[in-house]
Amino acid sequence: MVSIIEYVKSLDYYNLNKKLYYFERENKLFIYHIKTKKILLIEKNLEEKGYLVSTFIKDNNSIKLYKTSNLSIKDIKELLNNLDNYKANASINLENYMYHNKAYFFLTNACNLKCRYCYQESKPVKMNFSMSKKLIDMMIKNKRKTETDFQIRFFGGEPLLNYKLMKQIINYCSNDRFNENTTFNYYLSTNGLLLDSDKLSFMNDSNTKIKISVDGNREIFNYYRKSAKYKDVYCVLIKKLKEVFKCYPNELLTAGITNNYYNINFCENLKHAYEVGFRNFYVQFVCNNDFYEKRVPDILVEKYDEIINEYEKMLNFINIKMNLGQEIYVNLLDSFIKFLFAPLNSLCGCSAGIASCAYDDVGNVYFCQRFIGDEKYVIGNVEKGLNRQKIKTIRNYNVMDRCVNCPILNYCNGGCYFNNYKNSKILDNYLQYDCNIKIKLFEKLIYYTFKIAQKDIGFINNIYNKREFVE
Repeated sequence: MVSIIEYVKSLDYYNLNKKLYYFERENKLFIYHIKTKKILLIEKNLEEKGYLVSTFIKDNNSIKLYKTSNLSIKDIKELLNNLDNYKANASINLENYMYHNKAYFFLTNACNLKCRYCYQESKPVKMNFSMSKKLIDMMIKNKRKTETDFQIRFFGGEPLLNYKLMKQIINYCSNDRFNENTTFNYYLSTNGLLLDSDKLSFMNDSNTKIKISVDGNREIFNYYRKSAKYKDVYCVLIKKLKEVFKCYPNELLTAGITNNYYNINFCENLKHAYEVGFRNFYVQFVCNNDFYEKRVPDILVEKYDEIINEYEKMLNFINIKMNLGQEIYVNLLDSFIKFLFAPLNSLCGCSAGIASCAYDDVGNVYFCQRFIGDEKYVIGNVEKGLNRQKIKTIRNYNVMDRCVNCPILNYCNGGCYFNNYKNSKILDNYLQYDCNIKIKLFEKLIYYTFKIAQKDIGFINNIYNKREFVE
């Protein structure tokens, strides 16, 4: 194996030409070809001379793991040269994506809980039906000619505090005023405490996908989620979930697991939500103002190894469940697989401002739902339409000079605009340790994608063809 590693290093791709990213694990060499998103797994073939090379082949919507044995270094060199010579129009034209088929409706910023990591700081707002209709009509008017599928995502605050409006919006979109080929998909992010049989019945009829916040066990959950009404919010939610699981399709439910750099027990929190009954999981970081005001770089340095280890444990847990034939879908792995096999000129990473936007109660269109209330990130309104030049200006902030030669640029796309902004009040700032964490996570995602595929390529295909999570 040493000879092939020395050969790849001798190419000096990563340091000079920025064509490859490679790493070793378990005496195997993983090569990621940045231009084509091809991944090669190279192993020493113990039974024959030469090397065993594995890679993925996509045929229409079917993904296969293709293996070639007894390859020489010369063969591998020719394979890499063929990838380098691949001609593809991989450039992304933002103009092609400035049609918002995914919109976050900010129903209210009122909430029945006070979570420690909540980033909502804006003045009290509550959207009304009249404004909602205008916003929906604007979304349809500004659509791409061939676009037929739209996503309406309800969030707040606690959006179910304005459930009447949510119901009105769904009913408005369900009648015959729009083209018969127009399809609306509904997503709800909620803490779950206000769900009841009537709401669940209505949402089931409209095929609404629901993300319910389940941050961990009883101790962790109650620490982060405070209520003036309930002393033990966790127990109230668990009781509510028993009703939910009885009458609502599990495939339409997602557990939202929020971690921050003070609570990085990804795997244990995931395991707990799995035991509760969920099979779909959206794991995310949310950094509140308290996090940014303190020694952020020091926290990342101190917990770097711990964070990387948690990612490893979480991906291994997914692999174990898959090997047992048990259903489990986690956004981190799922989004990576969708990225890996998407067309080369597809937009990956954050879709803020181009494929998605957020609406507030007075008809302003925001670049991202996390910027609601910050006028600098208003990209249009219901009366004047969209400011496309401003969208392009904001989008170009995030792909900075330091990103150009990053091996995972196409995957990360500059990271989270909001986190960059909160770190220093400008979009193009970043935390190097955060970048380092993402690159290590990228390696682990490559490793586990191969590991899972070698056991059951059908699992990879199920992920690739699965619907989106609730964000």
